[in-house]
Amino acid sequence: MGSKFPEKDAIAYTRIAPAAKINWSEIKASGSIPPLTQDLASDRAIIKNPLAREFSFHWSSDGNAVALLRNGEPIAFAVASEKYGHSNAIAKSSQLANAWDERRYKAVFEK
Repeated sequence: MGSKFPEKDAIAYTRIAPAAKINWSEIKASGSIPPLTQDLASDRAIIKNPLAREFSFHWSSDGNAVALLRNGEPIAFAVASEKYGHSNAIAKSSQLANAWDERRYKAVFEK
């Protein structure tokens, strides 16, 4: 709290085809964010030409979670008390991200 950096995040989409494999040594050396991989990506992962006007945010009533909406539909969300965010760009949960969980989304945002 109190910093200008995000407290939590969630993979929302990728503009490029998911990577076949991650070179963890290269990621660690560069400090960059790991790319989405083919084994984790869903069929909704790629958005090639996103436009700013397509996206908006929806905050939970308690302010501890936020969802990213594209054209009014949620595509990813993060909850402050959870280690990883949820995304419909993810086909299966892993050590890097959680797949979309509609029940959890409704529990957090439809109170």
